[in-house]
Amino acid sequence: MSHFLVKNSFKFLIVAGLAAACITSTTAADKLTAPEIRKLLTGTYHVSVADSVSAIAVFTSGGGISVTTNKGEKDTGRWSFSGNKVCVQFKHLLDHKNNCSSLVNDGGAIRGNGFTARR
Repeated sequence: MSHFLVKNSFKFLIVAGLAAACITSTTAADKLTAPEIRKLLTGTYHVSVADSVSAIAVFTSGGGISVTTNKGEKDTGRWSFSGNKVCVQFKHLLDHKNNCSSLVNDGGAIRGNGFTARR
C-alpha cells in the first residue's frame, strides 16, 4: 500500500473509530459533543473508508488507541479533544501529526469525512 493511501486511510479510520464510540440517542445528523464522545469512547470499533480499507480500532479510557487494518498495518497513538472535535496522533502514521474531525451520528452509524464506523 502506498504511503499516500496509508496516510489518508488511517486518518479516516482513526477518526471514524473514535466516532463509533459515540453512538448516542441524538437524532440523525446531530454533531456529537466532546462529553458525548468521551462517555462512550472506550472499546473496539469496526471502521471502513471509501477506498476499501477497513480496520479494527481499540480505544482506552486513558487516551490510548491501537489500530490494525485489513492490509495488516498496525500502529498505536493517543486520542484527545479540540473543542467538540476528536483528534488522534499516531507514533508512525499520518506523519505523526494531530488530526481532528467533527463526528455525526447517522442512525447508529458514525460518519465523518469519507468513513463509517460501528461497534
